Amino acid sequence: MGWLVDAFNRLNSDSVAPAGKGSASKEEQLPRDPSPDEARPARPFWAPALDSFTSAVGRRLRDGARVYGDRSWSREPAALIREVQEELEDVCGWSFVLWNRLEQVKRALEGVQLPARDEEIVL
Repeated sequence: MGWLVDAFNRLNSDSVAPAGKGSASKEEQLPRDPSPDEARPARPFWAPALDSFTSAVGRRLRDGARVYGDRSWSREPAALIREVQEELEDVCGWSFVLWNRLEQVKRALEGVQLPARDEEIVL
């Protein structure tokens, strides 16, 4: 995940300087991954999901570069903002569809009693 923090620091280089450069104080910098000889805390339970997410985002970036030739990097910011707005509108629309489907599942499961954890669920 260190690469993500480094990328974030590079994107925000005007306000947050990478470690050892510029005038940003230690408090303004994002935390760095510990060096290999430092003790690492246990990975949080959500770390595998974050790994999958960042892999999927990387795959999308590579696919976009292949299909569109990296033109997104030179597009006007207003056009990129509109793209993000359209994607968020899509997310909201699909969320509404899924919300309705979950309501149907919830109604179908009304009255179903779940067994103890170690028992098999039979519907």
